[in-house]
Parts: sequence; structure tokens; C-alpha cells
Amino acid sequence: MPIRDIRSDLVSRLTSAERRKDVLNEQLNDIAKEVSALKQMLEIENDRLGNQQDFFSIKAHEEPAMDLPKFIRSITQRKPLTKNEMVEYATPKGYFYGKNVSPGRVVHFTVVNMVHREELKVVGEGKYLAT
Repeated sequence: MPIRDIRSDLVSRLTSAERRKDVLNEQLNDIAKEVSALKQMLEIENDRLGNQQDFFSIKAHEEPAMDLPKFIRSITQRKPLTKNEMVEYATPKGYFYGKNVSPGRVVHFTVVNMVHREELKVVGEGKYLAT
């Protein structure tokens, strides 16, 4: 039985993926321009207000150093932790920033997915250890 030639299908899929990539790059460029404009505006306002800046306590949120699953994996390498303990470790690192964020739910669903992917294992009453 001859094998079907799928090269034309692959070329079509490649073309489609390249178009999607181009659209995303355009969006990324637009976001970069927006960030630059906002930084410029903030700098102008800081210059205008001088020492009053401290009064407003403006501080941008900094993204955590790694994504949450990698962080959970790193803190459960040596010692099993409960989900609540994971929340306690992750909160000061900036993982749960924003309105209407429920740290417990975020950790719960992250842990469930990590167990499903066999990145964590259950080791006792509600404790998880990295595999």
C-alpha cells in the first residue's frame, strides 16, 4: 500500500501558522508601543509632581521569576507541602496579583494538573512532593 504524500498539507499548515505568527507579532509590537508610551507618560508625571510621587505610592507589579508550576515544583523538591503551604510560599513572590484572584483555587487547579502530568505525587494526607 503506497504512503500518502502529505507535503502539500504540511505546506498549507505551515503557511497558516506563519500567518498566525505574523498577527501575533503585530499585536506584540502594538503592546510594546503602548508600554513605551505609558512609561513616557509616567516619567512626565513623575517630573511634574516631583516629591509628591511618594504620596501616591505608585509601584508597578513585577512578574514572578518563574511560572507557578515551576515554582511549586521547586518548593516541593525536598519537602512535601499542602496546597495551603504552597499558597503561603507563593503569595509573597507575587503569584496572585490582581482583582478577583483566589490563590487557593489557582494553586488547587495547578496542583491537579501537575499531578495529572505526573510532576507531583500525593504523599500522605493532602501533601504533595515533586517527582
